[in-house]
Amino acid sequence: GHQWACTFSPDQRMAVTCGHEGKVVLWDLEQMLTRNKELMVLDGHEGPVLACAFSPDGSRVVSCSADRTVKVWQVNKKLEEYSLHHASEVMQARAADRSK
Repeated sequence: GHQWACTFSPDQRMAVTCGHEGKVVLWDLEQMLTRNKELMVLDGHEGPVLACAFSPDGSRVVSCSADRTVKVWQVNKKLEEYSLHHASEVMQARAADRSK
């Protein structure tokens, strides 16, 4: 399906994509070149995922969707950490460095 966003992890070893199918897909860039297979699929949105981003330390991914949610995922556990609900579509996702 159509992918609407792609961003790289801070260490440049992974990428995350999202799109029309409502899934957030993590890619190990080295394995992607040899196997062309995703590392993991984070499935939980009920509509197209419009944007995604890694946290500054690379341990989490934030995604936002036309289903009016923002989800935070723990990468190493393939786990939805929490979900925020909004009154309308969320168009952008960005993770802040909370250590500063």
